[in-house]
Amino acid sequence: EALWVATGGGLLRVPFDGGPDRWWTTFEGLPDHRLTAIAWSTGRLVVGTEAGTVVILGIEGLDAEDLEAAPEILSVSEVAAARVSDLLVEGGRIYAATWGEGVWSAAEGGPATWRPLGPDRGLQSRQITSLALLDGELVAGTAGAGLWVRSADGKARRYVERGGLAHDFVLDVVAWEGAIWAATPAGISRY
Repeated sequence: EALWVATGGGLLRVPFDGGPDRWWTTFEGLPDHRLTAIAWSTGRLVVGTEAGTVVILGIEGLDAEDLEAAPEILSVSEVAAARVSDLLVEGGRIYAATWGEGVWSAAEGGPATWRPLGPDRGLQSRQITSLALLDGELVAGTAGAGLWVRSADGKARRYVERGGLAHDFVLDVVAWEGAIWAATPAGISRY
């Protein structure tokens, strides 16, 4: 029905049918208009902010014709004192990548209690660029330390340039057709 975009100026909804675009900012109740990440969960949007906050918005039943209607703020929680750079919602959990404080996880329902998934599990960088999930393994792209992969049992491993990754700075990761695709400044790698 619509494309939702997290921007530095708020939340933007662009209807596919060509209807009017709609912006939501702090004036409409968002706790921060500097949105840096967005993920979809059934009937909800999960957005991250520059200040390290995750906001869950209810959008189910939002009337596209009503220009005064706004998403319902279901919860606001502070993840870390660093920008949320990516979000992933899967299996009843929300994963937040941060630029400076690693990867965090919380249960999707109810008030969020965030816990770090970081350094003690082999995460070599606290600057996380992106997240993906493949076959129960969480994959994090990092700013200079390659790919960090955490299995469901908590064990971790890394993929780096000297092992075949195109570059240790990973711009984005995507799980697609049974593989992880990593975009780097030197090209794309597949694992």
